[in-house]
Amino acid sequence: MSLADILILMLLVYIIGQFIHIRNIAEKARLAAVRHCEQHQLQFISIARSKTSIKKGRRAVFEWAHQFEFEFSSTGEDRYQGTLTIEGNQAPRFELPPYRI
Repeated sequence: MSLADILILMLLVYIIGQFIHIRNIAEKARLAAVRHCEQHQLQFISIARSKTSIKKGRRAVFEWAHQFEFEFSSTGEDRYQGTLTIEGNQAPRFELPPYRI
C-alpha cells in the first residue's frame, strides 16, 4: 500500500464521517423543530437545510454552523416559515415570524 493509497483512504473516511455528521445534525434539527412546534401548539410541515458554514465559536475554536428553514402552520390553513440555527454543540436557536393564533 503506497502513501497515495493511504491518503485516498483517509480522505474517503473523512468524507463518509462528514456525511454521517451532517445527517445527524439534520435529524437533530428536525426533532428540535417538531418539539418546538408541539410546545407552541403549531403544526409542523417541513424542514430544509438552507446554509452550512464554519464559524469561530466562543472558545476561539472553529465549528460548524447549520441553518434550516422550516414551515409551520398555526391554524391549519396558512403557512409560515421560521429559521432554526444550530452552532456547534449549542442549543438550537429559533426565529419565527408573527403568526395568527
